[in-house]
Amino acid sequence: MFRFSHSVFLFSSVMATLGSCTGGKNEPPPAEVPPFRAEVPLAQSPADYIVQLGCLNCHGGATSPNLLKTRAPGLSQAGHRYRPEYIFDYLLNPRKVRNHIGLSRMPDFGFDEKEALALTLYLSGKGPAPAIRFPDFSGEGNARLGEKEFGALACGSCHSAGGQGHNVISDLSWVGSKLNPEWLRQFIAAPAEFQNGQSLMPALLYHYNEDSTALAPSVEGANEKIRDLSAYLLSLRSPRQDEGVDRYESVKKANPAISAALGLKIFRAQNCAGCHQSGTEGTWRTVVAPGLQGIPSRIDKQWLARYLQKPHAVRPFGFYPGSGSRMPDFNLTETEADSLVKYIYGEGEGKTKIRMEAPSRFVSGKIKTFLDEKLPCLGCHSLDGKGGKVAPDLANAATRLNPDYMALMVSSPATAMPGTIMPKVSMPQALRDQLIGYLLYHKDTVVTGKYLSLVDHPITLPGDNISVENIYATRCAICHGPTGRGDGFNARYLPTRPTVHADSSYMSTRADDTLFDGIYAGGYILNKSHLMPDWGNALSNDEIKGLVAYIRTLCHCSPPKWSTDNKTMK
Repeated sequence: MFRFSHSVFLFSSVMATLGSCTGGKNEPPPAEVPPFRAEVPLAQSPADYIVQLGCLNCHGGATSPNLLKTRAPGLSQAGHRYRPEYIFDYLLNPRKVRNHIGLSRMPDFGFDEKEALALTLYLSGKGPAPAIRFPDFSGEGNARLGEKEFGALACGSCHSAGGQGHNVISDLSWVGSKLNPEWLRQFIAAPAEFQNGQSLMPALLYHYNEDSTALAPSVEGANEKIRDLSAYLLSLRSPRQDEGVDRYESVKKANPAISAALGLKIFRAQNCAGCHQSGTEGTWRTVVAPGLQGIPSRIDKQWLARYLQKPHAVRPFGFYPGSGSRMPDFNLTETEADSLVKYIYGEGEGKTKIRMEAPSRFVSGKIKTFLDEKLPCLGCHSLDGKGGKVAPDLANAATRLNPDYMALMVSSPATAMPGTIMPKVSMPQALRDQLIGYLLYHKDTVVTGKYLSLVDHPITLPGDNISVENIYATRCAICHGPTGRGDGFNARYLPTRPTVHADSSYMSTRADDTLFDGIYAGGYILNKSHLMPDWGNALSNDEIKGLVAYIRTLCHCSPPKWSTDNKTMK
């Protein structure tokens, strides 16, 4: 296999990072690094942002080849490549590094220290080194001679470092604080092993042997040149490197329960594999966000323009409830956001046909009482600062949603958003109309817009198949917990603890017919919490029977003997 490739660049990004973005709270880039600038005029090519930001990688519709996977660094060997303290800091403070990847950039997911730690532990464990045989690069190099090699090999044609060179690809001034020594030497020797199939960095000192299983020197003293060059680059350290190491180690020591396994869940939930090559284990679903095609019929145009500039939590713990997926901040300017909105909406706007008068004071009070005491809405939605964290906050929903769509969502959720888990709640049409009017005119003063912690709340990543296990995971586990222990991520936001399905002593007193009725008609029918919705309009009788049987496996118990003489559930 012939893997050596020529390039117009003389030296590619030895400092290839986890992405590209502006910003940085703790470690601002060197003065030589210019601010992010779009290479394509936005007003002339708004569709470029959809492609180059990778919007369809999460919202669905991305086609092969995936542009972002050729621009973002591969993470399948992240632990071999990056220092853990650098990964940790970068996840907290994503910033621009690469200057040659057009409009693409690494967004900010708003990770806190514990979330960044979990991801760092996962990524730091990814390796090992490439399969080919590398020469022995061990031994000390001479940084002074390496600086001369930097000039002799014309590395400065594409990179700046130590005050010399041109920042065409990336600045290497702090590369010693980011990369592991062994990876750096291997990259210089065989860049094709690490470039996602691109041909930016040429192999100047080594070439592949005939069967591409090992390297052979292309110049005399290749080993020494690599040792010297890497010694020079590794000497280029951030003045805050020690501070970064101390911070990472301190957070790690303070959170011994955080594991790489949790980091993998977060990696999957945020669809990192949508932009980074990372191996099959990092993939969960190809679509983790709502589709873009229906946005004009759902979302207010002006609201979307503001949201793209400053994203916040609409669904506090994932588009698929319990997954914890987030809409990251791409640091878009007003012009960039308007360009995206123009592409999504075209020349039109969402049409509104519904016209409803503001509810009277009496009707508003009536609906508030129903929400507090009868309807299950606040088990999933928040309003006026109280309620669940499963579904979008209803705070000022009318400013976000088109009235027609809001009305359809209340009347027929499965029609408004195919695939939603929201059931159609049984109620008289007159009451339904009053509820719609209340939501259209209610002005909420309590708006949080914050995502729930990915560490302090259990993440559930159900599969795509329609099995009883996945039905339980997507509809029941969010409150009752993945194993039925009443510890779902939403449980703490409910006034009454959800039934513990794993409690054999309690569950053995409940007949299968009773469990069926509670699932079909909701908790209210059993004098339980009205916040438990009725799933009879969303699930078939057979699916509900399957859930009853699955709950029996969680409690490892049978129904009471008096109930087993009737084998048929209604």
